[in-house]
Amino acid sequence: MLKKLLKHDFKALFKYWWIVAVVTAGLSALSGKCITIIESEKELPAVLDASAGIALMLTYIGIIVFTVFSTVMIFVRYYKNLFTDEGYLTFTLPVKRSDILNSKLISAAFLEFATFLVIGLDVLLMLFVAYYKEILKKEFFVGLKQAAAAIWKELGGYIFVYLLEGILIMLALSVLALLLLFICITIGSIITKKAKVIASI
Repeated sequence: MLKKLLKHDFKALFKYWWIVAVVTAGLSALSGKCITIIESEKELPAVLDASAGIALMLTYIGIIVFTVFSTVMIFVRYYKNLFTDEGYLTFTLPVKRSDILNSKLISAAFLEFATFLVIGLDVLLMLFVAYYKEILKKEFFVGLKQAAAAIWKELGGYIFVYLLEGILIMLALSVLALLLLFICITIGSIITKKAKVIASI
């Protein structure tokens, strides 16, 4: 039954999320081009230069909005699915309460990871569009290889241990933050009949 719950939670969380993710990726590609315009040595019209700066600023704002949007989607899904009329139907399902919570936690953690991944790819896309000429040069790959060799020489096989430790810490922090969010929504919805969202915040 957990699989069915996860299916519905993923469908609800990613219904609009992917649209915002695509828009953010488009803005990142545009920003990469804007960086080339700003850093160009040619004399360009002031309007073009100002437009590029504005587009770059909008991309930064877009990434922040995307992060907040993902968190709000988690908040709304948990609240609507458990503490509104929809919640009445949820608790009539023949499933364990733990399965309902686990479904919310797993889907929310996956959404946070997907958001983090998309933001990382957006930054890489922006840098690639802006500096693809330098990146595609042989010297870049040689420098990258030398940096990797230097890191391996310094850390050796321990690099995998550090990476695993970092991933586990990030996962633990994400789960704790989500549980705190769920507790706040639960308490806010229980202690008051009106303005539940405000009480949760």
